[in-house]
Amino acid sequence: MKVYQMVYQSQAAENLSYSDLNSILAISRDRNLQNGITGILVFRDGHFLHYLEGSREDVQSCYRHICNDRRHHDVRILAETEHIHRAFAGVPLDFLDGDVSNQPHSENIARLFHLAHRLHLADRGLGHARDFEGWDHLDILELCKLLPISSRPASHPLPAAAEHHLH
Repeated sequence: MKVYQMVYQSQAAENLSYSDLNSILAISRDRNLQNGITGILVFRDGHFLHYLEGSREDVQSCYRHICNDRRHHDVRILAETEHIHRAFAGVPLDFLDGDVSNQPHSENIARLFHLAHRLHLADRGLGHARDFEGWDHLDILELCKLLPISSRPASHPLPAAAEHHLH
């Protein structure tokens, strides 16, 4: 059976708090576990980038629910595909704070958000072809797969360092 993979980006609401983010993670981890969805959520500069994988039906249902959440806006799918293997098997929802610059793979996180921004501009007809030479929408999926899976248990709250990055 093929695994459906999707990456979307959104902008956090201005009033998003540390408590809101912890709530998002706790509830999402429980729902993902119940629905066989795995993935990673990355937060950086007031934006979310979320990689989801599972059955097409479950991931799309989860995405519809996510789109109705008022704690973010400008939700847009950047890439979607099917693959034979999961990249985040056994991880209902990992989290990376992309604003913490001293963590492993911070360069990949920066590239990921830069590519997401450029793809968004291209989709709106605002980018230049030379800006995307050698990159396409599926590359963002591959960059997500390079992100490290944290060693924190799924029930562990956000690291304390994340708190000062939220309003």
